[in-house]
Amino acid sequence: MSSAETLTPITEGLWGYEYDLFMFGIVHITVRPLVATLPEGGLWLCSPGPITDALAAQIEALGPVRHLVSPNLYHHRYLGDAARRWPEATIWAPEGLAKKRPDLPPHKLLSAEAKAAWGGVFDLLLIEGNPHLNEWVFFHRPSRALLVTDLLFNLQRWSGWAASVAYWATGVGDHRLAQTVEWRMLVRDRAATARSARALVAWEPQLLVPSHGDVLRADVVPELNRALAWMLAG
Repeated sequence: MSSAETLTPITEGLWGYEYDLFMFGIVHITVRPLVATLPEGGLWLCSPGPITDALAAQIEALGPVRHLVSPNLYHHRYLGDAARRWPEATIWAPEGLAKKRPDLPPHKLLSAEAKAAWGGVFDLLLIEGNPHLNEWVFFHRPSRALLVTDLLFNLQRWSGWAASVAYWATGVGDHRLAQTVEWRMLVRDRAATARSARALVAWEPQLLVPSHGDVLRADVVPELNRALAWMLAG
């Protein structure tokens, strides 16, 4: 069974699986959707990717899918497929997705309301100042894991010369926690972004789980301070 069909535990109450994406048909990157258990027995599925029947069976063995989450305005490609598979699930998305994806079912906007709906398992934070992405990050309280989507990459492995060139050019090809040049260029309010970055670091996460790259399990706060230094400085 491939990694795209295998649900893998990350920490207690949190699982992920990976699938391959080829941007422009040649630049390889892996994407990690996440699944978390909630106190009432349901499941939270963030940034869903392709879901085979085999993978769906593994997910459903943990419980019923109650919430589907699009964490920013980029990670929504397979949200409609997940909604059709689990039509009873509530969809949560950032402001602006309804305009970008009018084909999707009605959804709720990510906000403080979601914390209660998700049983208090997550704290959540909008990274302000970048309306092009409107990315939300999530702090998994039971494990103190920080979940990020495109805010940070931790790329340690990839395939092909095109990926090597692209990652070097975009600033995430040094085999360490990093942020893309594109993300920085899209920031419109550095003061707001700084406030968000400081609030994120104040959670003092012990684990960092990115959508792109390896899970960071050591020196998380120092690495956050280094990778987000320009944001923290305002």
